[in-house]
Amino acid sequence: MYAILEKSNSSKIIQVLKNRGMDDVPVQIVGKGEGPKSLEEAARVPTDILILDIEADPSLGPAVLRYRLKRPDTRIILIAAGKKPGDSDVAAVVQAGVYDVITDISALDAVLDQPPANLSTAAKWLDPAISLEAGGEVSKTIIKEKIIEKKVAMSQRPVLIAVAGTALGVGTTSASLNLAAFLAGQKYKTVYIEAGEPSIEVITGMEVSREPKPFRPRFDVCRDVDYMNIVRMRKHEYIVLDLGAVEPEKLQKTDADLMLAVLPPLSRLARARAWMSAKVPFIAGDEALDAFFRDTGQDVFMLPYKHRFPSGDRKSNEYCSNILRSILPEKRRNKILGFI
Repeated sequence: MYAILEKSNSSKIIQVLKNRGMDDVPVQIVGKGEGPKSLEEAARVPTDILILDIEADPSLGPAVLRYRLKRPDTRIILIAAGKKPGDSDVAAVVQAGVYDVITDISALDAVLDQPPANLSTAAKWLDPAISLEAGGEVSKTIIKEKIIEKKVAMSQRPVLIAVAGTALGVGTTSASLNLAAFLAGQKYKTVYIEAGEPSIEVITGMEVSREPKPFRPRFDVCRDVDYMNIVRMRKHEYIVLDLGAVEPEKLQKTDADLMLAVLPPLSRLARARAWMSAKVPFIAGDEALDAFFRDTGQDVFMLPYKHRFPSGDRKSNEYCSNILRSILPEKRRNKILGFI
């Protein structure tokens, strides 16, 4: 553990650590404006937890992002005493991937015993209108859309899309490539990662390695790589992860912003038996599947086989836009659909 604290809050935080028997935790007490330099120095020291006081600098966001790139596995707990949702300084730090935010220093003791917070917990700092603490019920879809808008606008963390095949040969690669090509066509820096059966080299006609290589403008491809490394690089706005044919549990473990499963034709649906109870959106190429699932409550998006190669034609874009609507920023989504 390591702590960077502004003078005014330091005594209270140090007392919390002492009460936990953590007197030996390295603590750097700084004045206002000294936070970025202190973070740069702290990045040289490996630690599991970093306690950071927002008062160390009014604009910590970029410095925290640089720290994150060097220490991606460190849990950062932000002390934001007295701050309220809508505070731009806290929002900038949250956008850099810090989700543990404490407004009452006395709560630090309890937070240290809890698992790391997630983005949904910190969503209120990105947009106070979606705060669940405001008293109203807010749908998870609205929360996700607001969060995605913030993330894409700031390019702080790529939006992760994971695509799984419900069986071998259902077209997972072609569907994933089409989604990636669509995003690149909307001027988003996108990378496609093949993690399943090798076929990307045949489709692209190029040698594909673990390092992202340009395939088309704003469209990179790679394979057999730890996708979290690509997330941490923050060089792309969208990542499309092609898992190939896997069990539902493997798709769920990605914890992606959008998880999709590609179905076989209706005549071969028995091959996807393990997926029938999975609560994920499906991609179908056979219109008969849409009718089959209509009364089940499952989301089924059409992407006909003839539109799966990344051609960028208008009809293909309409299908892709519909599939990706929950993770497209609202203004861009409306423009694609012809609303503005």
